[in-house]
Amino acid sequence: MGVKKNIEDVQGKDNYPCGQQLLIHNGKVLKDETTLVDNKVTEDGFLVVMLSKVIFFLVLLLFSFCPVFNLLILCCGF
Repeated sequence: MGVKKNIEDVQGKDNYPCGQQLLIHNGKVLKDETTLVDNKVTEDGFLVVMLSKVIFFLVLLLFSFCPVFNLLILCCGF
């Protein structure tokens, strides 16, 4: 979590909020409870920072569990 907080501090909370960051190394999403050393990330290694979109997941959840919402979206053309 320290790396994510550092990214948030340097890049700005509005741009890279700590809670939405996903760190990826060698094709794996790193877990918050592990360190860069645990994941064998070296200084010359490559680390990808992606942001998860909470709204996207909420919409998927609504589509999955609420047929009325699906009908509303289809009728309104969203």
